[in-house]
Amino acid sequence: PPSPTPSTPLHYLFRSSSHSSCIMSRALFAVAIACAVAVAVAQPTFPDNWTSDQTNQIAINQGGVKNPDGSICCPPDAPECKVQTGFSAAIQYQWYSGNMSATKGPDNSGIVVDFNAQKEYAVLANGSCTAYCPLGGQTMSPGIGIGPNATNLGKVNYNGRMLNLYQVLTQIPILNITMEATNFYVDESGPTPVPVAIIQLIEPLGHQIGQQNNTFVTFVPGVPDKSHFTVVGAASCPMSKNCNGNNGGDDDGGQGSSMFMTARRLASEGTVEMPEANIVSHMGVGQKKIQLDW
Repeated sequence: PPSPTPSTPLHYLFRSSSHSSCIMSRALFAVAIACAVAVAVAQPTFPDNWTSDQTNQIAINQGGVKNPDGSICCPPDAPECKVQTGFSAAIQYQWYSGNMSATKGPDNSGIVVDFNAQKEYAVLANGSCTAYCPLGGQTMSPGIGIGPNATNLGKVNYNGRMLNLYQVLTQIPILNITMEATNFYVDESGPTPVPVAIIQLIEPLGHQIGQQNNTFVTFVPGVPDKSHFTVVGAASCPMSKNCNGNNGGDDDGGQGSSMFMTARRLASEGTVEMPEANIVSHMGVGQKKIQLDW
């Protein structure tokens, strides 16, 4: 779907929608497996501390048909078909030097991730904690998370702009079956690189079933105001019942290892069995993501 412009009003933040008829595509499938790429290249350098207004668009297509206008619909005679979309927007605060991040709405409510305490907290506008989920050993990534093992695919046209495209493929080791492709679109026309969008193509066992577009509407380097990371009552905050049974907080709902083992077994057996995909809100209040269940 087309990316919003920097003039997108922030009253859309934390607004979300979901449809089951016609949609555009997108999804997230984070798995704890190796990221395989053709050639490691020099990566653009981004600041480790920054603030960004972001939109997040997700689409799932399991059995739908793509129309000439780009929309996707379930045929009336399809025996099994799921087409879903979700949209959310928020302000992302990245405080790498403090080992914390936060995803907030315009009223300052949202989620605070504290990698020092290994917890993420759902907080109200005044910072009061309502619930937490454990992180299970996750660490914070510098910059915007491209990582060292990306392939530079050169300049491409993205929504009318010529941007540099960096790609990371997540594959099943040895079998070399792609599970996910992550594309980073970067504007390197100025003195410093600026992230524009991160698009993840979810394709378990090589079959694309979804896509997730994360757009950087704005990008401001510098340490965010520390008030955005305030958690009141952290010591007495109860554990959320919506942690998806994981110790993985905002990664893959704790599914990474088991889903990887299932995918590897199916691939080695030559069995084609697709997981069921659903759009869920992290901890019930955070930005939407895709959850896959085999």
